[in-house]
Amino acid sequence: MSSGSPQACEIVVTGPADDTLQRIAGELVAARLIACANVLESPVTSTYRWRGAVEVEPEKRMHMHTRLDLAGQVVAFVKERHPYDVPNVIAIPLVAGNADYLAWIDEETRDADTGDATS
Repeated sequence: MSSGSPQACEIVVTGPADDTLQRIAGELVAARLIACANVLESPVTSTYRWRGAVEVEPEKRMHMHTRLDLAGQVVAFVKERHPYDVPNVIAIPLVAGNADYLAWIDEETRDADTGDATS
């Protein structure tokens, strides 16, 4: 990435093994908050402690690409639509990559809607 281009990030979300993440991905792309999303259809097995008990559940995982300065908006958007009480939504800065792809992420999110995309 050149020093003049905005920093990109990957946002990772896990969720139920239904169509929830695909629906959220479509809404985020439509709102131009992300450039793209990859939803891994094969369930991953998540093991975690919740309310004192160890849980093991099938989940899907989604990877999204956006600008780092939009990460807070993406996190809030996902939390508002996600069925979990405490969804896993984390942003990881991208430190290098294909300059053309990183420019495409920037271009596709340039007109990000700051309001509710579903209204």
